[in-house]
Amino acid sequence: DLCAGVTCSNGDQCNSNGTCNPSDGTCTASSPVVDGTGCDDANGSTTSDQCTAGTCAGVGLCGNGTTDPDEECDDGNNIDGDGCTALCGTEADVCGEGNIGSGEECDDSNTEDGDGCSSRCQAEVEQSKDQQKCIVSQAGYLDRIAKGQATENAICAKTSGKGQLEGSVADCVANDAKGKIAKLQTKFQEHQTDVDKGKCLTTPDFAYVSAADVVASVKAEQIDFFDEVLGDAENTIIDATDKANKAAATCQAILMKVSDKLVQTRLKEFGTCVKKGLKAKEPAERIVSAVTAEKSCWPEAGPSGAAKIQKAVDKHADLNVKKCVQKGADYENVLDGRCNGASNETDLAGCIDEITKCTACLMINDTFDFNLDCDARDNDLIDGSCGGGGSPAGSFVDGPLLY
Repeated sequence: DLCAGVTCSNGDQCNSNGTCNPSDGTCTASSPVVDGTGCDDANGSTTSDQCTAGTCAGVGLCGNGTTDPDEECDDGNNIDGDGCTALCGTEADVCGEGNIGSGEECDDSNTEDGDGCSSRCQAEVEQSKDQQKCIVSQAGYLDRIAKGQATENAICAKTSGKGQLEGSVADCVANDAKGKIAKLQTKFQEHQTDVDKGKCLTTPDFAYVSAADVVASVKAEQIDFFDEVLGDAENTIIDATDKANKAAATCQAILMKVSDKLVQTRLKEFGTCVKKGLKAKEPAERIVSAVTAEKSCWPEAGPSGAAKIQKAVDKHADLNVKKCVQKGADYENVLDGRCNGASNETDLAGCIDEITKCTACLMINDTFDFNLDCDARDNDLIDGSCGGGGSPAGSFVDGPLLY
């Protein structure tokens, strides 16, 4: 058999292989497949490729403005990021492409703020008095929870320094020994849900997070701040039982206190701004979405906020000189955290202020489900120094968020 071992492979996707002629072992010519058989013409911009008379060609042309067979969309271009891909496939929920997708409340074909639809495609809505009260209440609890946990941290450090702490410092700061943080959470929950004591009975259209989630996140961020400033607490907290360490122990306690004060100053400025912005008379100054709150109420945004924060930074350096250096204590020996390599008191205060920017930013994101880029805000660099920003859930929600 002359066809033994002969394979006729002269076809292609639109033409069948020829057949072997047993009389001479040659292959017959290939023949076209049935018209309409699917194929790929290797042209990424065409769709619905079909065989016609042995030739593969695209029936639909992506980008011609007509949704041809096998195209999910066709917006008249071959650009990604506008809701319809360069290959005419539907893109998931792109704000500004004109279609209201999942997670969007509106889409006015742009990403501008102040036109009724925010740059994240959420409705810009003036909040009622009840809704304003709810948001302002959350800002107040953010400040109180942060202060409460800072106090817990200080008590644990002091108890450890006196040699009276049972267990580790890490366990102590996490345990809420006297239940003060738990009481704050209970009261916060009442203000969110109790019909008699409630301050959140009308849920805001944005910036609402449950009390339990706020407390857990803010508590964790304040503990992280304690660790970043102090360093390894088990080995850094000064032994105050030794009289020779009196100056160092006092210096350590004061520097931790003024460091906490930097966080609290930022949170207080944020809360004050939110309260004013929600009821601002001028529409352009009014907070009507999470985006407008983020843009207008970052603590450094206003001149008064920047001045108050700088005053707190200056006080940090001043107390370091008066209560540490002049008393014979060296801050390098009492703070072994991220700023240990600071060259002088002013440099130390500035370094710690960067950590407070990060801490306050993350707390604000946690409390209001904002999407501030905290990594960029702490030192104006995208360098991973503050976790990359964003809310803890990993996504932004600018609307009623009920738990």
